[in-house]
Amino acid sequence: MKAKRIQDTQKNRRAQGASRRAAPRRRLPLRWLAWLAAAGCVVAAAVLGLPRWAALPDTIDRPVASIAVQGEFLLVSKERVMALLEPLVDQTFLQLDLAAIKTEVEKAPFIDRAILGRRWPDQLVVTIVEQQPIARWGRSGFLNQRGQIVATPELDNLQGLPLLSGNRAQSEQVMLIYQGIAKLLRPYGLSVMELRSDPVHSVELVLSNDLRLVVGRDQIMKKMQRFLAVYTDDLQAKVDSVASIDLRYNNGVAVKWREGALASAR
Repeated sequence: MKAKRIQDTQKNRRAQGASRRAAPRRRLPLRWLAWLAAAGCVVAAAVLGLPRWAALPDTIDRPVASIAVQGEFLLVSKERVMALLEPLVDQTFLQLDLAAIKTEVEKAPFIDRAILGRRWPDQLVVTIVEQQPIARWGRSGFLNQRGQIVATPELDNLQGLPLLSGNRAQSEQVMLIYQGIAKLLRPYGLSVMELRSDPVHSVELVLSNDLRLVVGRDQIMKKMQRFLAVYTDDLQAKVDSVASIDLRYNNGVAVKWREGALASAR
């Protein structure tokens, strides 16, 4: 009886197994099969000691047929980027040195980063991230969002930005001073048109109403707050008669009136 029970149990298991459907096999997309074939050729070339790409058939490692350039183009045109890329794309699809192309593209002054990739079977995809100019830096270039000087003579598109100048080694500090002052002035409808920091880091400003401020090199934000108090209380209505204001005093300011404007201002 025991032997018969064992035989019956085995028969039931075989019957249940036969009634189950075999799980369907997942098929790899054709693009993955092509990549796997390419990888196999590379491995074979390495094992056989052949040159790097000698084993790749032309159907897999073909010439680059197109370049797709994408991004937000405010400072540099897509056409200019294409003209920069075309002479660099001188290898087949898999032989392209993306790192080398990236390095060359990022040398362009208005390009902050370039992100490169391959799109099967024969397209190079390039995403451009532009610089973010904060201000012009003298006549040699502009300051980007990190306070770095980007050298370029092409400043026509940046004429609306403030003009900063100073010690090149202190460009980041100059930008921070500018941003702090700009934030203080904004609620009063004023902005910085020009900021100069001399060799001893003394700061002078020209505001959007053509008023010149001599700020000095210490307690800059405190002095600017003092200026705003005097400006709103007394000088705002007379600003057309004011040539400059010297803030380099502990407890006040010195006003220089425009020639011939002193009597009318009083």
